[in-house]
Amino acid sequence: MATMKPDTAIADRPEVTYLSMLWQTPARSMGGVHGGENSSTDGGLVVLYTGPYRPGNGGFSAGRYMVYDAASSSVDRSPRSSTINGLGRPGAGSSTINGLGRTAAILRHGGGGEGAYLLAELVTTHDRVLPDAELYLWWSSPSAADPGGQWTPRTVCLPLPPQLCGPTYLFEVDVAFSFAGCRVCWVDLFAGVMVCDLLAPGGPEFSVVPLPEGCAVDLPIPYNRVGVPEQLRSMGCVRGAIKFVCKDGATLKTWALSPDLNEWNETAALRVEDLWASESFRVMELPRITPAFPVLSAHEDGVVYVAMNDIKDDVDEFEDDVDELGVELFPELKARYALRLDMLQNKVLSFTKSSKNSWEWLTPSLLASEFSAYLQGPEE
Repeated sequence: MATMKPDTAIADRPEVTYLSMLWQTPARSMGGVHGGENSSTDGGLVVLYTGPYRPGNGGFSAGRYMVYDAASSSVDRSPRSSTINGLGRPGAGSSTINGLGRTAAILRHGGGGEGAYLLAELVTTHDRVLPDAELYLWWSSPSAADPGGQWTPRTVCLPLPPQLCGPTYLFEVDVAFSFAGCRVCWVDLFAGVMVCDLLAPGGPEFSVVPLPEGCAVDLPIPYNRVGVPEQLRSMGCVRGAIKFVCKDGATLKTWALSPDLNEWNETAALRVEDLWASESFRVMELPRITPAFPVLSAHEDGVVYVAMNDIKDDVDEFEDDVDELGVELFPELKARYALRLDMLQNKVLSFTKSSKNSWEWLTPSLLASEFSAYLQGPEE
């Protein structure tokens, strides 16, 4: 724990805020762990996968789950991933676990004291395939349900429709987020959201909500999920409600899920051409580039963040970095724009521009979070 130091780069909206972990000792002494990926947040808590580990990715022992508490600027690392793989399976290797995507989810656990949390991970195994699965829970401190400090497995049967359980398509988690204090949402952006009440009196309770009508992708689709779903759609919790944003053709649309989780209601629709023609867009002299990678604001109704990548279009057909159609395999950015949009008023509230050519902005992995507000305490 003393070998790591959190480093946050807080940016003004709509620029992206970064969370980095700085090693205080050489990476080689930490088993080769060099990086990580944010999985989900709840308030000031962030859970990350560190190193090459993801559930079911083979024999990688380097890396583990890491929890960052912005309010106290502390880092807590849970046991190595092999602990999950071996629970109830003496001598079993990591190949017994089959991951379902970016599934690590975190909930604040007020009953365990300040900074306490509950970590949840959803996987399948070689012995149990969808809709059967295994839910692993990690309580950071003792509770009435668990002594804390260890992974506790539970066999569950997920209420997924047959078409999401294989063999041509399997439910895969693109986004995970907390909801209503005791629930976790695991989202397949091609199919729907699975909501789990982790603290239900009779044990975890699951329900599945399809995407709004017309938004689900026709199944089956190629198993390798060609394309990046986050490029066109996202989902999150906005002021206590589950909301969905999707670029449908040339129109950006948002929906809100009813409190009983039974009905989607369209809340806004904005045509890209209308955005380009808006006064704010023209005054800011923004380029007419199709927005992508929409992300819902975590605390502002009707506000969506989007990226616009201005990509160089001069392709040399004799170069090795183009395919047989002349499409550039490794495009180069001229500029990257981040916009904060008011969908209801068709207004660009603010934007930033960067000329840094970074491959990560071609397919960014963005996560809506309020953790930066907790760096000076939750009341700031």
